[in-house]
Amino acid sequence: GFQQSPQSPDIRRHTDGDWYSESTRGIRNLAERARRRGMGIILKPHIWIGHYSADGQNRHAIGFDTDAEWRQWEQQYRAFLLYYAALAEDVDARVLVIGSELERAATERPDFWRSLAASVRERYDGALTYAANWSGDPGAIPFWDALDYVGIQAYFPLVDASVRRQEVTVARLADGWSRHADNLRSLSESIGKPVLFTELGYRSAPDAASAPWLWPENGGDEAPDPELQALCYRAFFQALGDAPWLTGAIIWKWHPGPESRRPTGFTPQHKPAADILRRGFGAPDP
Repeated sequence: GFQQSPQSPDIRRHTDGDWYSESTRGIRNLAERARRRGMGIILKPHIWIGHYSADGQNRHAIGFDTDAEWRQWEQQYRAFLLYYAALAEDVDARVLVIGSELERAATERPDFWRSLAASVRERYDGALTYAANWSGDPGAIPFWDALDYVGIQAYFPLVDASVRRQEVTVARLADGWSRHADNLRSLSESIGKPVLFTELGYRSAPDAASAPWLWPENGGDEAPDPELQALCYRAFFQALGDAPWLTGAIIWKWHPGPESRRPTGFTPQHKPAADILRRGFGAPDP
């Protein structure tokens, strides 16, 4: 879905776009292909601000000064999300994410989200979560009790930017998870719900461990570092592979066809990280 700005209450649903995996026909096709491989589906709708790019994606700031504007936005968001709830039911998705990084809307309008979750459950019988950004306060989301998982966009920094590349090891990266893991475990225990990393990703670039949230478009002319990307994933499995409070992680991002060749991008395709993920998730060798 698209909004012109965070202050625009109008949402445009784009179900037949150029990005095949984000079109309705693509979702249906990919779901069937995944099903044949014994894979489950998680459907995660997004709101994009302005045009489709990494710049200016301040969806966390979506909010309004008047109740009338809030209600207009909520009416359109409900229609947007219920469309995907019906699609999630059709493709037998295991999980539906009812919102992603909508910090202001999530914290200021909790009654709407509770009502939305109830409406979604009338037409979709899978599990529900919301994707809270790691950099905010996931504990401030007031409607976790209405959902099945505590969803986190897990772009946590694992080392300080001042750490030299040759000093970055799996052990150091795993240790970098320690303080984040303690907070997440406490959050899970206080809410009584397991955590699902609704996004987890690392670029194959020099700042992957210190600033994993940066997009490739912001990377300039930096040299690829696929080994660092692989180290980050090895550290994730070493630190959290057996965490009882963590139910799973969605990897950002796997691309179709020619899009998969991104030397400094998030994709693990054609890089050492792909083998780390295969082993970490227990998949058989191809």
